[in-house]
Amino acid sequence: MAAPPKQCIYCGATERITSEHVWGEWIKQFVPPLANKHHDSIMTIPRPFAPEPPTLRLRAGNPANAQVERLCWDCNTTWGSQIQERAKHHLVPLFAGDAAHLDANAQAAIAAWITMATMTGEYMVRPSDGPSIPQAHRNYLRLSNSVPNNWRIWIGHCDEWIVDGFHNQWALASFLFWNTESPMDGAASDDDPPNTQTTAFKIGSLYVFVLSSALPGVAPEWRWWSAPRARVLLQQVWPITNFTVKWPAGYMTNDDAETFSTAFVNYADHLRRLQGFG
Repeated sequence: MAAPPKQCIYCGATERITSEHVWGEWIKQFVPPLANKHHDSIMTIPRPFAPEPPTLRLRAGNPANAQVERLCWDCNTTWGSQIQERAKHHLVPLFAGDAAHLDANAQAAIAAWITMATMTGEYMVRPSDGPSIPQAHRNYLRLSNSVPNNWRIWIGHCDEWIVDGFHNQWALASFLFWNTESPMDGAASDDDPPNTQTTAFKIGSLYVFVLSSALPGVAPEWRWWSAPRARVLLQQVWPITNFTVKWPAGYMTNDDAETFSTAFVNYADHLRRLQGFG
């Protein structure tokens, strides 16, 4: 039996599916390759109180070359290209580690670019139980060129993020929550896909952390309880809370990069264990 045709993850088209660079091919002009191998990691937590060990995968090649063959030509060359172009000149100094002042328009452009990279990159390191970002969120980005509701995005300055001797490039954790009133309580059935995710990635000196959920009570309540240094070293660019963000707020260490990438995982697991699970 022939495999079903690949569909565009944004519009559902099955024709003219192209390979899209996760961060955009243009970044190779501004981000020199760190190494010829790098890590990405996946942690799927269908029961947030029973985390699995991360799946660390060593990938060959320059991370900037990472591609996903799940976008159609129309999405790639129209609104997707527009998001890249709007964000490009704001991102270049962040990649280089140069000081920058980001007004509301710059924050919105950067946040949309990060959202597209997160959504596309989920299919690069996607867990076996399916994507955790709902199609409604992908539709929202495609139609509005803006970040969906129930997303929060932070950025920081990080020169090094190394795991087991190799540069870490991408860390994805996916969760399944079911209780809208109190998302940290309970879990859904085994057949339900994850509905919440965190993604951390680093490009040049720019470190990004994203928390999104299909449930309205998850992202707005997150306060970095398990990684308080993030409150000082990371700056929120979505939702926009400051008219101007002065970047960087400080300089992250390698330990900060790893701690921040797993902070939400550790916090959710801690709460569940206090409630008698796990």
